[in-house]
This record gives sequence, structure tokens and C-alpha cells, in this order.
Amino acid sequence: MKKLKLVSSWVVIGLVVLALIALLEKGPPIAYVFSGASPASPMSFGTYEFYLLVRERHQATAVFRLDDLKLPSNSRCVYVLISPDIPYTLEEGRHVAKALSQCVSYAALIADEWGTSNNVLIALNTSVRVVGDLVLDALRTPYPQAQMRVIGRYENTYEITLDIASEVSGGTPSGFVVNGYVVTGGNAPPIKRDVIYVAAYESVKDNPVYVIGDGSIFLNQVLTSKEGGRYREFALSVVEGLCGGQPNCYVVFDGSHHSGVKASDLLARPQLISNYVKNPQDLFYVITPMISLILHPTFWLPPLASWLNRFTGFIFGNELFYSSALLFAVVLTYYLVKGRFPSTSDFRLPEQSEVELFATSDIRNAVLAGRVKLGKEDFIKLYDMVNSVLVGVAGVELSDEKALQLLSKAVGAEASLKYFKEMNKLYVKVKKRKLLPIVLSWDRRVRKLITQSEEVLKALGTSLQSERGVEYVFLRFAR
Repeated sequence: MKKLKLVSSWVVIGLVVLALIALLEKGPPIAYVFSGASPASPMSFGTYEFYLLVRERHQATAVFRLDDLKLPSNSRCVYVLISPDIPYTLEEGRHVAKALSQCVSYAALIADEWGTSNNVLIALNTSVRVVGDLVLDALRTPYPQAQMRVIGRYENTYEITLDIASEVSGGTPSGFVVNGYVVTGGNAPPIKRDVIYVAAYESVKDNPVYVIGDGSIFLNQVLTSKEGGRYREFALSVVEGLCGGQPNCYVVFDGSHHSGVKASDLLARPQLISNYVKNPQDLFYVITPMISLILHPTFWLPPLASWLNRFTGFIFGNELFYSSALLFAVVLTYYLVKGRFPSTSDFRLPEQSEVELFATSDIRNAVLAGRVKLGKEDFIKLYDMVNSVLVGVAGVELSDEKALQLLSKAVGAEASLKYFKEMNKLYVKVKKRKLLPIVLSWDRRVRKLITQSEEVLKALGTSLQSERGVEYVFLRFAR
């Protein structure tokens, strides 16, 4: 019945120590929380949903450093840039244009309300620009209704609600607001316009560039809203049109110019969290990388080691605490050694005169009447005897599920299940020194199990008495 350990506890402890050392050597994970329309952000103002939507149809990737912008030379590439927080320099725009020129052909989708992407447009040799002003509707709110036309294979017109959009100049107009206002900045009054262009299209050497003066229509909170179906359809139509029906279209999302903060900085300055959280779901995405840092050994192990160092210094510097700690260590060592090398009781040899015991029922009656107290060791002997009988009769042990099936046929399913569970649970409790199940009186419990064991085994055509079971358990009280 003894279970052998395949791996000792000391091996497990050693592996845990090695794992901690390896984690300390590697350092904590570097996790960022992005505030803008980053393709890595699943929060409200991120564009991760748009990235996943495109990836379902095309090979797609996202880059977060311009040096990583390496595109395949055998594919049509579509470059996607949504509301960059940090303005591009002309040199960075040329870097993007050079990377796109490595593809067989390319297209670009740029949605920007502030003009931070204009240097990329300049480098792509397109005349389209994001003006950077503010477009209002007829009621002078920043949520105008725009008619957006998708150019290319999936040409269609969509009615889209914009959110703090900018006017777009140059190219071929492909999106407009009717009867709106434009705020050019500062304290200038709104200027009434019959038509305000908010999107434009231009093909440069057969490489189309589609510019929208609002990146909010691609945000997670829009694509997952109740009206999100219309926006998802529009977003996919734009990408499909730019892919031009090419089966090997490669879409790359540029996240290099979106601001972010390290999760470690949020731990150090928790007041910054409010800048990134717009709803409870955002809070989950902010806290998750912080928890990963807290669980890493580099966060809690050095302070713990420092505290232990101070504590041991205090202990050894105080005679009273030193003596108490030493006594505690001795007691702890004693119980640990005692647990690994448990004491065992001697069993009587079988060459004893059981015949006289069988012939009289005084001891048996005394035990079952409660005049002789039984304990854990008597239960273990009872279990071993019943187990031996089952092995001899049916070739199964009491802990085996087959024994339960055998007992069910003999005494019924309910009684056998209750007996089977109680015997095995108590056996594991005694052998492994577990707290549960709680036994208030071993004497009453063992006497009850003796009676049940006799009934079970008699139903199988044998008995404890014939196998010297109960009488052998009680033999020690006859001396």
C-alpha cells in the first residue's frame, strides 16, 4: 500500500532554487502600457481589435521600432498607421518609404487627426496632408456625420460618425462632411463650410495612399460597440481595397510612434494609472502586467533577503531571542526527523495460542461493548486484515476500485460505497498524518468498522474470525 516517490523533496527544492536563480539572472519581464492607438493595446483607445480583424484575412504583423520595419520582397505590402502620438521626422518618413519600396508593390492607410504623420506622407511623394484643424457638425459638436467612399476593388460608400476629426487636403477627396464648421486653432471662431473633406486618395506610381482625418473610427471601443459592425465592415473594405485582391498581401501596423509607459514605472508612480484607464476593462489590462512584475522574484526576493538579514542580525544580537530561536530550531528538527522516521509497534508472532481465544467470546464481547478502548493502531490492523482477506478471496486490494464493485454486488451499492470511502479515507489519514477527516473517538469508530467489516466479509463467504482478523487484533488485550 505504500506509495513510492519518484522525485524526492530535496530534488524539488533544488529545482525551485535553480529556477529562482535563473529568473533573477534574466531579470523581470519588460511590459508596457500604451495610452494611444497602438496595435498592441487592447484598451479602449487601442487598435488591437483592428489588427486582429485584419489578421483573420491576411498575413499581418506589428512593429514597435522603425528598425524592425522589414518587409517581404515578394508580396504586396499595406502600411497602416493610426493616430501616432509622436510626430514623425522627415528622416523617419523616408525610412518608412524605403522599407515599402522593397515590396513588389505597396499601399498605405493613414488615419490621423493631428498631422503627426505628414512627414510620412511627404516621404511617400503624395500631395495629401492632414490639416490638423477641428471639424464640427452643424450643431458645432465634434461628432460630424461623414460620407466615406472606399476606393478600389471593394468600392462602396459608408456613413461614419467621426470623433474629433481633421480636415484633409490634396489628392482625390473620398470622404466629406456637409454643412459643418472648421476650427483652425487658438481662439479663432468656427468657420462655416458647405463641404469639408475629411478623407482623400492618391495613387503614386500605382501605389495607392488612403488618408483619413480621424483615427478614432478604428479604435477598440468603436469596433466592439453596438454599432461596431458597420465600422468593422468599413475598416476591412479599406484594407481589402488597398490589397487590390492580391492573395499574398502583407499588412504591417506601425506602432513605433505611440507613447507608452513601463509597468514598473506605474508601480513606482501609481498616480499615473488614471491616465491610461477609461473604464473597468482598461484597469484589468493595466494591472495584469503590474502583477506579473510583482510575482517575479526580482521584485520580492531582494527585499525579503534584506529583511531576513536584518531579522537574523537582531536575533543573534539579542540573547533572549537567540536562545528562543535555537530552542525552536531544535524542536522543529525533532519533529521533522520524527516525521521521516516514524516509530512502529511490534506485532505478535502468529505462533500464539489463538485457539483459546476463538473458544471464548469474553474479549470480543468486551471490545464490542466498549469496555476495552481501541485506537489508530487497531484500525490499521483491521484495515490490513480486511485487505488480506480481499486479496486472498478476489485478488484485489481494499483501495482498488474493483474492490468497490465486488462489495457492491455483495452488500449493495450504498452500503459498500460508504464502507469503502470511510476505510480508505481513515487509512490515508493515519498513514499520512492528515488532519481530515476529523475523528472524535477512534474507539467508537473502530468498533463500528469491526461490525461493518464482519458483515461485508460474511457476504463474501468468509469472516474475520476464520482469518484470525478480529481476534488477532484483540489478542494484545488478553495478556
